[in-house]
Amino acid sequence: MITIILLSVQYFLMCSLSFRILREKNRKFIVLSVISAVIFSLVYLQFELFATGLLWVYLIAMNFFVAKSTVHKSLISSSSAILIVIFSDYLTLFINPMFNVNVGEYTRFFYTVIVALLLSFAFRKLVNTTSLFENDLYMPMISLIATGTFLIHFIVITMERHVTNQREMEMINSYFVIVYSLLSLFSASIFVFSARKYYKNKEIENYLHYLKQYATDIEKSIVTFEHLNTIIRIC
Repeated sequence: MITIILLSVQYFLMCSLSFRILREKNRKFIVLSVISAVIFSLVYLQFELFATGLLWVYLIAMNFFVAKSTVHKSLISSSSAILIVIFSDYLTLFINPMFNVNVGEYTRFFYTVIVALLLSFAFRKLVNTTSLFENDLYMPMISLIATGTFLIHFIVITMERHVTNQREMEMINSYFVIVYSLLSLFSASIFVFSARKYYKNKEIENYLHYLKQYATDIEKSIVTFEHLNTIIRIC
C-alpha cells in the first residue's frame, strides 16, 4: 500500500508539472493529475518502467487534445515534467553522500519531492521571464532537445536494468554521452539554419515594406502634383 502511495505521489508530480509548466493553474488538470497518478501507479506494479513511457505518451496526448497546447509545447511540458522528477531523485541521491548524510527511503523520497517542486518553480520562472517559449524560431529546437533527452534517458535506464557488470555500465554511459552530443549538435544546426532563414525572410519583408512605403510616397507626390497643376490651370 505504501508503495502505491509513493508511486502515486511521484506520478502526480509528473502529471501536475506537465499541465502547469506552460500554462496557468487549473483545477480540472489537478483532478485529472490525481486520477492519472493512481492509474499509472497501478500500471507500474505490472509493467514497471514501461509505465513511465506510457505516461509520457499519455501526457503529450492530454496536453495536445485536452489542454489545447501546440505540438511543441506538449512535447516540452511532458518531457520536462518527467525529467525534473527523475533529475530531482538523482540529485538527492548524489548530494546525500557529499554531506555524509545517510537517509532512509522515505526521507529521500520527501527530499526528492521538495527538490522537484523547487526545480519546477525555477523552470516556470524561466518560462515566464523569457520569450523563448513563445518564439516560433526557438520552439522546435527546445522541443527536440526536451524530447530527445527524455527518450535517450529512458533508453539508458531500460538498458541499465539488464546490466551485469561495470564494463557494460560504462559502455551505456558512453553511448548516452555520444548520442546526446550528436543530438545537441543537430539541434544547434537546426537553430542556425532556422535563424538564417528567419532573418533572411525578415530582411525581405522589411525590403518589401520599404518598397510599398516608397510607392505610397510616390503616389502621394503624384496626387499633390496633379492637384497643384489643377490649381495653376484655374488661376
